[in-house]
Amino acid sequence: MTRAWHKYLIYISLVFLAIALIKADYLKIPTIYSNIALIVSFLFLFLGFIANALAQQQLLAKSGFVINIFHSLSMVGLTMFGKYIPGKMWMVVGKAAYIAARTDYKLVDLSVLFVRAQFIAIWCGLIVGIIGLLINNALDYLSWIGLLILTGLTLVLFSQTANNAAERLVNKLSKNPITITRLNIPQTLKVLPWFLSSWLFWGIGFYILAASISNHAIPISTAFCFPLAGTLGILFLLAPGGVGVREGIIVGYLTLAQFNLTEAVTIAAASRLWFLIGEFFIFAVGFVCDRLTARDEQFKDIENQAIQRRPENDYTRKKYARLVECLADRYPAYGILDYTLAQRSQRLPESYFIMRHDVDANIRNALAMAQIDARNGIRATYYFRIKPFIFNPGIVKQIADLGHEIGYHYEVLSDTRGDFQKAIPLFEANLKKIRSLAPVETVCMHGQALSPHNNLDFWTKSELADYDLIAEPYLTIDYTDKYYFSDTSLRWNNHKYNLRDHVESLGNHNVKSTDELIAFLESPGPKKGAILTHTNFWVDNWLSWSFNRILFFGLNQVKQIKKKNLVRKTRNQSA
Repeated sequence: MTRAWHKYLIYISLVFLAIALIKADYLKIPTIYSNIALIVSFLFLFLGFIANALAQQQLLAKSGFVINIFHSLSMVGLTMFGKYIPGKMWMVVGKAAYIAARTDYKLVDLSVLFVRAQFIAIWCGLIVGIIGLLINNALDYLSWIGLLILTGLTLVLFSQTANNAAERLVNKLSKNPITITRLNIPQTLKVLPWFLSSWLFWGIGFYILAASISNHAIPISTAFCFPLAGTLGILFLLAPGGVGVREGIIVGYLTLAQFNLTEAVTIAAASRLWFLIGEFFIFAVGFVCDRLTARDEQFKDIENQAIQRRPENDYTRKKYARLVECLADRYPAYGILDYTLAQRSQRLPESYFIMRHDVDANIRNALAMAQIDARNGIRATYYFRIKPFIFNPGIVKQIADLGHEIGYHYEVLSDTRGDFQKAIPLFEANLKKIRSLAPVETVCMHGQALSPHNNLDFWTKSELADYDLIAEPYLTIDYTDKYYFSDTSLRWNNHKYNLRDHVESLGNHNVKSTDELIAFLESPGPKKGAILTHTNFWVDNWLSWSFNRILFFGLNQVKQIKKKNLVRKTRNQSA
């Protein structure tokens, strides 16, 4: 159904485009003085549209909504002419509907993100345009309305208080309260260059276009004209596609830059036809990409039907996504640091869960799980081992950019065979290394079950405060009033094989599978708990999934024997 109305709106947008162009009479071709300059202007124009598609893909990725470049180009291209529908909401809803129809992402979440994308694009365009006004000593032409818009957008993009107020307002007006997917300030700053690049490409292209239809040299400040005019054209909601508004602003700007009125009008009219060709270009690219992805989706549908006939495996990303969705729908979720701070200030609700991930291996899978968490509004804690072939600074940064807490998964006693003189400087060096990538205020020991050395013993000769640390989950959290669910040893009911992951808690409610854990979370009544996952377990690739099962079947037998020996040794010592 979503695809059906999405296609109808594409057709409607084309009708409104034709009406707007016929009324405005912008299809006249001016005199061209340089064919080479005109061709180069089109290259920059096309680059601007591609940069715009990449910018929106990056924005979605930073918010935990991952799409490929083909979907991004299709989304931008096929909805391009929606701006000619009065009101321009299709610029937002159309993109959201396109992605929602092809993924499991929610339409409302995507719509909120594309509104933010529009805000970022307008903010960037205004900033570039203001530079042009400064060059022309004409900043006073930016009225108090323009300054008010710029100030408002700055608050929306960079103020957490403004974001909270916007969410409260939306929830008051909405029948069904929603949680707005947000970008924090570092995430917003990281997507700004992508949006700025599209305006710069278009600005340079416009400058070269003006040069190609002018018989004299033109000032460099002309390049800043198009971003300003394009931005204000977007803001004028009653003008379909900004027709008339954008051209009027271009004429006014060019006259400030010492163009005569006739030449300014000619360039403004030509820019509409020039940009329209670019819109047809990205529409065609989007159409081709959509056809290519549609063919791939047909093959995936056949493959998925075959998969659905088989029993669903546990410990897959698909199963993990179901667990996270269930948790996010019913309980507040905390990372270790957020829980610790909330507990100290006595701001914890009646029901909540602590969400922690140990990244023992397969760090790329940790990124995929972090994206699932972020999409569902969960800020979890990810603990990273500092090991060759496991530690990846780039992925650590990406997970931090998603808003998650980063922690150090230390194993210095097992690495140094219990030598504290070597363990302490190694801990300091590793902590400094991971802190160079993201703030680290909590650490967690790696069990290293086959080692005779318990890494938690490191704190018998050190204090958390010595390293400006706030928490260690096995030392600073009281689990006695909480359920504790851990997938250690690739089992939720791991008591036979678990050597180090022990806490005094309410237990795990005899949960044996992820489906049983989901059922427990869905059951009525208040609950407090903690969930620990190991990110290398939750894979969709059947080869990796099978490898994990075989590996941990063998390791669990070894750990069971070791546990029996430890129990026997303890009994002999007590006797």
